[in-house]
Amino acid sequence: MKQLEFNFPYRFSNDLERRLFKNWVQSMYDENTRERRNYRETPYANLYSYAKKNWKFLIYEWESEIRDLTLSNAEIS
Repeated sequence: MKQLEFNFPYRFSNDLERRLFKNWVQSMYDENTRERRNYRETPYANLYSYAKKNWKFLIYEWESEIRDLTLSNAEIS
């Protein structure tokens, strides 16, 4: 089943940053789903519910650690 489009309520500096953030959140959701299944916990129903529940954590991680690394790697490739 295809995920619904989720418009993140965050001000990105450009379209590249928005796309990188979206891909990163998708990878975090996928990782969380695998971990929850490994521990026999119920995974989030979809990307939207995961992002909504973990929004502050995702923004904190993105701003403090991920954004600059991701943008610099994207500019190189």
